[in-house]
Amino acid sequence: PKGISPRLQALCTDMQSATISIQPISNLTLARWKKLIWNIPFNGLSVIENALTDQLLKDPATRKRCETLMNEVATAATACTHPIEKDFIQKMITDTEKMNPYSPSMKLDFDQGRPMEIKSIYKNPIRIAKAAGVAMPETERLCQQLLIADSLNT
Repeated sequence: PKGISPRLQALCTDMQSATISIQPISNLTLARWKKLIWNIPFNGLSVIENALTDQLLKDPATRKRCETLMNEVATAATACTHPIEKDFIQKMITDTEKMNPYSPSMKLDFDQGRPMEIKSIYKNPIRIAKAAGVAMPETERLCQQLLIADSLNT
């Protein structure tokens, strides 16, 4: 990560001039970990539980599993030198509760019989965390469930 280059800032300025909302990110790796905090639980569990986002949070068992998965991702990010602020997980939960209920992209792919993004959303972060000395057992469990579901679906 090299921050926001003058070229990127110029592109952002041009897009904002065209009334296109944009927010440049100075640390892409940290942004990816933050995205995984939401994607790992909600994408995978929506498939495994056949549930919308609101249903995952309303049920105490799946809500706890979401939080466990989110904490695993935050621990992995920290081990990979990209710590995530402590209140970020609660913000993601609160923001999700405010959203209209929906099926995340992985659930849409699954429902349409398309391959799911298991490698990029699950396998790669698990591998990177493991290389940093951190296990992600609940994420690995969800990954295995998704691999089975994917093999039966495509």
